[in-house]
Amino acid sequence: MPKPIDPEIVAVLTKHGFTSEKDDNGREVVWNSHGVWVIRHWVLEVIAANEGIRFDKPEVLVAEPRSAVVLVSAEHGGAMEWSIGEAVVDLNYTVKPKQPGYPFAIAEKRAKDRVILKLLRLHGKAYSEEEAEEFKKGGAQPVTGALTITKLQAALRDLHGQMQRANSLGELKTIINDNTDIIEQCSRDLPGWYYGTDDSMGYLQVKAQLEERLSTEDRQAYEKNRQEAAKYGLPPDNMAAYDAQFEGEQRADPDK
Repeated sequence: MPKPIDPEIVAVLTKHGFTSEKDDNGREVVWNSHGVWVIRHWVLEVIAANEGIRFDKPEVLVAEPRSAVVLVSAEHGGAMEWSIGEAVVDLNYTVKPKQPGYPFAIAEKRAKDRVILKLLRLHGKAYSEEEAEEFKKGGAQPVTGALTITKLQAALRDLHGQMQRANSLGELKTIINDNTDIIEQCSRDLPGWYYGTDDSMGYLQVKAQLEERLSTEDRQAYEKNRQEAAKYGLPPDNMAAYDAQFEGEQRADPDK
């Protein structure tokens, strides 16, 4: 059964004359895309104009021939919100054959729509059609795993947070083992995120982060072992001798 539309989305659309999923001319206003409710960009622009949302001049953060990142901020009713829009040709923005690409325009649309949704308190409940290629009618990016691109990106951000909160090498390795499918799908479907080829865009660089965090935890474990083993005059890699010495001390003094 399709996910029902959130009443708050209905309330905002109805307030501005959009009383059904299509307007009077038959144009789609909102639709369900794999469980996510998506609103047309032009509908959000109409609502923003009706609400009197005031945008500041956008700030360009990245300007390259095939990629753009734009920071947009706006004010409405005393509240201020900002967001970043990004577009990378052949990664999260598909250009059809024989057609020019417009990464700056797409980046601006994405940033503005995100800000509008935040000011309308619909962020996370609805998305703009410009948010991801898969939201476009008939424009879904093919995937090799169980997750859509948008859900895969969300899962990777969550994985990043889990890795940052891990307190030990064992905990970190457990997190990685529990997310093997996500990491492998990332390497196939989001190679820019996996190999770090899009560092300028602020992507996660999953492979590099995995290696760096594991290496850091290994070094910390080694250093702790070295410091402890030094108390007994043992080399840090002689774990068997260290454990035997430690266990002997515990037996001699059970309170330690």
